[in-house]
Amino acid sequence: MTNTHQFIKDQSGFALIYTVLIMLPILGIAGFAIDSGYIAYINVRLQNAADAAALAGANVPPSETNETALSLADANMPTSHYGSVLNTNDIVEGFWDEGGNTYADTDYRTFYPDDSATSRPINAIKVTTSYTPSLNLMGLFGFNNINLKATAIATIASATPPNFGCLDTGFVALGTISANNGNVFNGDSACFYAEEGISFGNNNCFGLANENSMFFGAPDSLELGGMTSGSNNTIDNSGNCLNTNNSGNNTDIIDYFQQLDIVSITSLANLGFDLSDPDSIRTLINSASFQAQLEGIPSTPTLTLYTPSNYNNLGDLTDQIVIFDGDISFSPNAEITNSYVIATGDIALKGQIGTDDYCTEDSNNNSLIMAAGDITTPGGFEMFGAQLISGGSTSLNSGGIGGGISIASGGDINLTSNWVFSNCKDTQHFMELDAQVSGGSTLVF
Repeated sequence: MTNTHQFIKDQSGFALIYTVLIMLPILGIAGFAIDSGYIAYINVRLQNAADAAALAGANVPPSETNETALSLADANMPTSHYGSVLNTNDIVEGFWDEGGNTYADTDYRTFYPDDSATSRPINAIKVTTSYTPSLNLMGLFGFNNINLKATAIATIASATPPNFGCLDTGFVALGTISANNGNVFNGDSACFYAEEGISFGNNNCFGLANENSMFFGAPDSLELGGMTSGSNNTIDNSGNCLNTNNSGNNTDIIDYFQQLDIVSITSLANLGFDLSDPDSIRTLINSASFQAQLEGIPSTPTLTLYTPSNYNNLGDLTDQIVIFDGDISFSPNAEITNSYVIATGDIALKGQIGTDDYCTEDSNNNSLIMAAGDITTPGGFEMFGAQLISGGSTSLNSGGIGGGISIASGGDINLTSNWVFSNCKDTQHFMELDAQVSGGSTLVF
């Protein structure tokens, strides 16, 4: 009885029980704090990875977007330690509605995925990174893991366009580029950039084996009005679209429109003239250094003529450099073969430039037509392996044929109707257009 009474009154060991009871919530709180800190750390890493992946992926051609985004995500959260935090399925192209009410009845800025925005040009990518960290002390309370995600959206409005080298056989205008109806563009690529916008009529066909080689661009300031397209302007993936009724895949060409600012065309800038300033072109044409550069290029014309006044009804030219301080008008049947025709005024082309073997290795086609003023062609004109550069506008009247053509204009480019253009990667021009764009991708969310 005494022993039982003493046992009941004995309080030794109670401190241990109290300690255990107190330590359990303390450990829980400490575990929550530690694991919460780790979760916050992982969230920051995930967001950094998403931001970096979105910005980098939006600043390269579309064909490189996934690879670049995955690489940047891995650089921020190495796969060797975290596993894969970004998969290609979580890199989505789409349209970012910057101001609201542009395409939807909402006041909120919104990202529309590509598959739900067929009428909107792609201008952004969305990246979602994810990771499931293993929790430690919180596991005592049944919280073994938690799924974490981070999202970033970057616009590609000023990103480098796809295959910008295709401007070597493309069109650049500081004014507008317009093509009316029934034109055909075949070959490796089709590139158009216009400071004041691009417009197409109806039934224009693009026969390109590689759609990534198609590009239409205009400055950011023009917003979505930078390009207009009529009906039935489509792509024929056979690479040889000669049917202006268009049996293509009915992909609207406006899907390939990008908003960006070209700040320079380096090859032109390196020659020391401003495409938008005809006076600077006149100065260049009259300079001895420019004429010496023309004469010194291998496999180009060897005879140089200089005429200090206007010239009408100029005849055939073969392997010649002809420089005029004034206007030039060719005779109706004049043929220009491997020659450079340069004028401080206007050039009215007639007859034909080059031959249709411009893509063959031994072709003798490498003609330059350069005017400080305007360049015009008649209907049905044919030109191959030719580069046209004008300080004013370039107008091609209907029904012509062009092969391996590059046009750069300080004013407008008017392609009218029923032209058939083709190009090949082997086309050689005096000036390779290497454009530079301003800025880069912008993180918007």
